[in-house]
Amino acid sequence: MAATFVVEDGSGKSNANSYASEAAADQEVENLETAANVTIWLNYASSVKQAALRDATAYADQRYGRRWLGLRWSEDQALDWPRSSVQDYDGFVLASNEIPAKLVQAVALLAVKSAGGTSLWADQTTPGTVRRKKVKAGPVEQDIEYTGGSSQAIKFPRIDALVSDYVEAAGRITRA
Repeated sequence: MAATFVVEDGSGKSNANSYASEAAADQEVENLETAANVTIWLNYASSVKQAALRDATAYADQRYGRRWLGLRWSEDQALDWPRSSVQDYDGFVLASNEIPAKLVQAVALLAVKSAGGTSLWADQTTPGTVRRKKVKAGPVEQDIEYTGGSSQAIKFPRIDALVSDYVEAAGRITRA
């Protein structure tokens, strides 16, 4: 059985699983991505695009869900948007049936990554700082030991910037 693909249109659908339609994602990718990524995205099968858009939407709601401004519009809606009582960074109030254009852009760009094989959910391991480095000339040998090291969620700064108007931030001032 094929997975469903239901785009949130601002009415608070109980079965929505994407903030962006394929057509909207196609347009956003054409507007925001490199030519190579546009060509690759546009050549994906509809099922691949839809799966990537569902994954990107789920990621956005999980990543930012507890920090979205405003309140969910309905307790029955499947996704975090639409929301009421949301003011953007400049103090403009969004309509309670609006899915912000920057959120649609973010989901489209995340979908490109997801469809291209980048796991939106993967941990990224950083080795820490070099504690000891040993190099031997013959036969070649290299031994590097790191201190610390941590595992942290993969980051998408461009996506963070796109949705920053709609998430709570430390020190952010909202106009009354």
